[in-house]
Amino acid sequence: MDAFEELELYKTSPTPVSSSYYHKTGEGQYQHGDLFLGVPAAGIHAVSLHHFETITEAELERLLASPVHDHRAVAVEILARLAIRGPGAVREEIMEWYLKRLDRVNGWDLVDMSCPAVVGLRVAETKNFALLHRLVNSDHLWTKRVGIVSTWTLIRQDLLDETLAVLAAALSDDRDLIHKAVGWMLREVGKRDRKKLDRFLKDHYASLPRTSLRYAIERHEEPTRKDILKGIFKEE
Repeated sequence: MDAFEELELYKTSPTPVSSSYYHKTGEGQYQHGDLFLGVPAAGIHAVSLHHFETITEAELERLLASPVHDHRAVAVEILARLAIRGPGAVREEIMEWYLKRLDRVNGWDLVDMSCPAVVGLRVAETKNFALLHRLVNSDHLWTKRVGIVSTWTLIRQDLLDETLAVLAAALSDDRDLIHKAVGWMLREVGKRDRKKLDRFLKDHYASLPRTSLRYAIERHEEPTRKDILKGIFKEE
């Protein structure tokens, strides 16, 4: 049984449908035309786990080229599993293969479930932070989000200054999915170093999107959150 056939066992829709509660698929929206089988996350995980050790590149290509979101989700999760296993030379090949196909990694969940492993691990390993700057300076929505969310791996390795430099380059973007991603990564920075986060927020307060700011300070105490939202920062 291949991955396509196994996914059929988990689907909740008899045929692919174009609507999803979690994705904007309407005319002119960022995932217009995407189709969904309604496979739950547990099903995606199970199928990727069953196939990642034996899948061929041709099969991965077919999954990632599919118009069905669930197929592409399995493809990117398999890539993430392979990248985690490594070693470095393999990670480099996987990352390059993935980056050439970002037009198919076209959903916030597809990006978020794959890029910390597929891109972030290799960047942290090689210290090729210029790659993340190139990605985050792209106008392409998913390419930019890959550049942002890949910093999650850097954050876990305490590469916080490098992370903040990447996030600063994304502040001028006007799209909600970018604002949320920036705020999420800033919040993760704050879990490692609250003072460093607060300095960044103070230095970039004028240019920081409101959504990003709210996400970034979710773990702050309520009085501090209220002050920061007003642009009031306590002296260190």
